[in-house]
Amino acid sequence: MEGHKRKVRRKHSEEHGGSHGAWKVAYADFVTAMMAFFLLLWLLSMTSTEQRARVSAYFKYFSIFDSSSSSSLIDLSQTKMTPISVTEKEANGEDKKAKKDRKASKGSKEVQANERSLSKKDIIAEQQKKEELQSRLKKIIEKELADVKSQVIVDGFKNCVRVQMVDNEGSMMFPTGSTTLTVRAQEVLRVITETVRDFKGPIAIEGHTDARAYPSQEYTNWELSLGRASEARKQMVASGLDVNQIIRVTGFADKKLINKDDPYDPRNRRISILLYKSPEKSLPAIAPVNEPLVNATQITKNAQVSPPK
Repeated sequence: MEGHKRKVRRKHSEEHGGSHGAWKVAYADFVTAMMAFFLLLWLLSMTSTEQRARVSAYFKYFSIFDSSSSSSLIDLSQTKMTPISVTEKEANGEDKKAKKDRKASKGSKEVQANERSLSKKDIIAEQQKKEELQSRLKKIIEKELADVKSQVIVDGFKNCVRVQMVDNEGSMMFPTGSTTLTVRAQEVLRVITETVRDFKGPIAIEGHTDARAYPSQEYTNWELSLGRASEARKQMVASGLDVNQIIRVTGFADKKLINKDDPYDPRNRRISILLYKSPEKSLPAIAPVNEPLVNATQITKNAQVSPPK
């Protein structure tokens, strides 16, 4: 047994199919290439001649050293290196949406310019009408109310024409402490109403008193000023004023004096008639700041209270 040689069998493993898989890889590459080729043919068939020419020119003149080349195509109808947009919309012309937006913006600017122009014209026209109304009122007052023309003040006030009928020593529009109009006050209001009869704007009427106080807390200058404004309203309506034009009847007591140096000056006792031209834009707030109002329902009709001695 010692001279017996030991036989060792070696098993050679065979890699079955190892030499048969290479063709599959080659076939897959071929199919991929064919797919890419047919995709290219399809893209070319969907692209216009002009677009194909521009794409060709783009790759022909592309340069990594030219910053414009990375995001532009070459317009063959222009100079060789004129950049144009890569997108199809811009290759076929200007972006329609951008063009539409520019037109809309231009139109909007033109509309705004026209509105500003119209606004200026409206302001000028309103100012002219305001001055014409003031002039007409002053002429009528000079002619028909010559004896009391110093007691009828016409002026431009903020955004309106203001007519004020004031008291004077020896010539009062209201008896002391009363809301009843004197005969002369009725005549003044009739003339004013007839003069503005063709005026179609809104009208506000305000009543004012001097600083003389009443001993009673139940009836004060607030009630008196509003009562007088209300009587003026009635007289103007009776003289032909359209009641729908009256937008406000207000009593301010002695809070808006003409003569602040002398709160007891009879001229502080007055009626103010405000003629507005533009109701939508120009009307002031119904309740002015720091100027409390009195509701007409708080006063007694034609109430008369004697002032303190």
